[in-house]
Amino acid sequence: MYYIYHIEGVKVGCTKNLAKRITVQQGYSNFEILAKTKCIDEASKLEFEWQNKLGYKNDVRTYKQTINNFMLHITKTTVTFKKTFNKTFDNYTWPSNIKLDKDYDIELNNEVKNFILKNNFKSAHNNERYIYSQSLKNFWDIENKPKLNLKIFDDNKKISHSKDKTELFIDSMFHIAIENNQAIDYFTEKLIDCFVSKTIVCPSISRCQSGGSVRYFLRPPNTGSLSDASIPKRLVTQIPL
Repeated sequence: MYYIYHIEGVKVGCTKNLAKRITVQQGYSNFEILAKTKCIDEASKLEFEWQNKLGYKNDVRTYKQTINNFMLHITKTTVTFKKTFNKTFDNYTWPSNIKLDKDYDIELNNEVKNFILKNNFKSAHNNERYIYSQSLKNFWDIENKPKLNLKIFDDNKKISHSKDKTELFIDSMFHIAIENNQAIDYFTEKLIDCFVSKTIVCPSISRCQSGGSVRYFLRPPNTGSLSDASIPKRLVTQIPL
């Protein structure tokens, strides 16, 4: 919890620990609490608003900026976490965010904290820990990419005919089947399933024993072959569109 406090005639400030900040560090026992919030951004805003309302000069930096500046040292290549003495950051007070540049204002949620704890290094100058800025940017990019909500199977779909598999894949974009029989002149129904589901047949002919009947029944330009994938233009010409 963040507290906006007022020491009459002295200042309006913000803190998370009233006793330590006001009584121990500043030496005052008489104060009033003006507001409280769980949000550091809101606390920073309220501190400035109350300073203006009660006639005090605004601080040079907001509370959030002060905390981040106190806990971090940011350069172009690294972020050093001040007052850290081991890899697990024992007793470290995490800032709310790390602003690397105008494009990367990274919120320190649990996922980001876990990444930092796993990827920090000891400074060559002291015991403080640091991470590389670019690695943090890369992680943030991955975490914030739009999540694709793809559902391959419909758990609630029911098959009306026990011997008809069509309903399982008729609405699918892809139909991938692995054949477990590798005999000469054996013809698999899995190829017919492709036609039934109106998908493009791309058998990996190179993996069949000498091609067999697959070469006879499935010949370009009616099908493509994964064996031709090294020449994309050739594969495209074999797929009827």
